[in-house]
Amino acid sequence: MKRIFSSPIAALIAGLCLRLLFVLKFPANSGDTVLYEQIATNWLQHHVYGMNIQDQAVPVDMRMPGYPAFLALVYAITGAISGHVGEAARLWVMIAQVVMDLLTCLLVAWLASLLVLIVNDRARPQRVFIAGLWLAALCPFTANYVAVPLTEVWATFFTTAALLPLCVVITRAQNRWWRRSEQHWILGKDYWYLTGLAGLLTGLCTLFRPEAPLLLAAAWLVLGAILMAQRESLRWLRTVALMAAFCAVPLSPWTIRNTVTLHEFQPLAPRNSNLPGELVPSGFMSWEKPGCIAFATSIWSPGNLTKNP
Repeated sequence: MKRIFSSPIAALIAGLCLRLLFVLKFPANSGDTVLYEQIATNWLQHHVYGMNIQDQAVPVDMRMPGYPAFLALVYAITGAISGHVGEAARLWVMIAQVVMDLLTCLLVAWLASLLVLIVNDRARPQRVFIAGLWLAALCPFTANYVAVPLTEVWATFFTTAALLPLCVVITRAQNRWWRRSEQHWILGKDYWYLTGLAGLLTGLCTLFRPEAPLLLAAAWLVLGAILMAQRESLRWLRTVALMAAFCAVPLSPWTIRNTVTLHEFQPLAPRNSNLPGELVPSGFMSWEKPGCIAFATSIWSPGNLTKNP
């Protein structure tokens, strides 16, 4: 029994079984699912990144292009086998998401072992890796997302991947590891390749979720507190600039496309999910939100929930 729980293969098999249970027994969808499928189908079949409006594929920018690109890739691969796209191909999409989520479990375990080494260099990262892998593989709160065609699986993957170099960058800044690290054949005794990698992974995550740059903003605050205390303000500015530049690289084609096709500068998705040229009642929405929030708070407050009807 001990050999089973100490095996990463056993943890991945258990995680696979849990995810297949969600996919086969509890598949689901949402309003965004239909929109993503429509955009991906139009992109693949008509070469238009758009949604159907009055039976025409109209270019839009209301959703980031990462997940529609993933769907279009799955449709292109499986279409040759089954000829299915959209709703008919959801099973293939979910299976692909199962694979991605298991890769995320490996990244979570790697991150856990890295963090324990940062805290205590005498620790045994192998045990932490196995424990982290089991916890990630059997966590139902993330595993159930594989059964829904939404961006959460990819966002979790890239967020975890970006946290790995960010943790090393922050640790190196705190301990001044760059002054005694080995000579890099291009970058010298520094950690710029890690900051660039963190920015690039965050940029890829932004292609799926537009709020992903908040991860970099949090890292900038931590690095600023560390490096300012060491009077390394120039190093902090260089780090922030490099991360931002690499984060912008994956977003450049999307920004150029919106500028050329839709005649607007939009590196992210519109805040109000509006169509190009659609009137946004900003004043009404600003007036409406406080009232809606207050009403929802009053309805779902613990006192009202415990009252008898």
